[in-house]
Amino acid sequence: MARGIFENRTGNGYEFMKNSKAVIQLFKSIHKQFSDALFPPSIYCIVCEKPIDKNTLYSLCNDCLNVLNWANNKTCIKCGRALEDWYPAEICGECVNKNHEFDDGISCLQYSDNERMIIHDFKYHKKSYLARIFAEILYDRINMSHSDYDWDLLVPVPMFAEKENTRGYNQAALLADFLSEKLEKPFEKDLLIRLRDTVPMNHLGAEERRHNLDGAFCVNEDLKESVKNKRILLVDDIYTTGITANECSRVLKSSGAAHVTIITLAAGLNQRELPNLNKFKTAV
Repeated sequence: MARGIFENRTGNGYEFMKNSKAVIQLFKSIHKQFSDALFPPSIYCIVCEKPIDKNTLYSLCNDCLNVLNWANNKTCIKCGRALEDWYPAEICGECVNKNHEFDDGISCLQYSDNERMIIHDFKYHKKSYLARIFAEILYDRINMSHSDYDWDLLVPVPMFAEKENTRGYNQAALLADFLSEKLEKPFEKDLLIRLRDTVPMNHLGAEERRHNLDGAFCVNEDLKESVKNKRILLVDDIYTTGITANECSRVLKSSGAAHVTIITLAAGLNQRELPNLNKFKTAV
């Protein structure tokens, strides 16, 4: 059931796999206890750093809980981005006017100043412990709008290996890992591979953005069978242009995925591009 801010809205091989999973769960439990000891999740607000009660929702003080831009009203039925009440359709202009490879999308927050700050801390300031809190937000958002979910597998948007080694973690993989536990669905970190580093999208023009990720992703050859006919939940931290989500979805679909849903913690607000309603039926 939805809660919080979104409320109301037998062989040896088998034994080895069971034991391996048990060991992984043990290490995750130890890691969680260690992280809680080093970074107690409910002492300070993750936005303003004011002291908070240990039972505070999402480790947010009441002021920050109310000031964040939650995507719990009107959203695009294709990409999941928030739409203003005045917007003339239930699908944003970009999703109508362009072809997307993913089937539908979910997002939790509109990407504005406060959202940008906490995600920036998560990615660049070694605050990986925020992944557990953000996964709770993702989980509650799913239970608000997709409570009948039937995904087979969670897959994170991959980072280029050298960049991930420098940062120490892939934030999308951390989100997917914690979310998979809550959904009780498998998580496969290495299913998608990023073949090369790419220029950040905010440094590029529109035409350069369209080709920046050409050939940047592939499906791991050793895991291709796990994609066929599967319904996949593709996890990332931010949805802005949608080019990354689209290219990852294209690669998954070309390897046999039956359905791809994208889920992000935050998404930019796209209302500059009004929909061509004549294309509406082909976009959904």
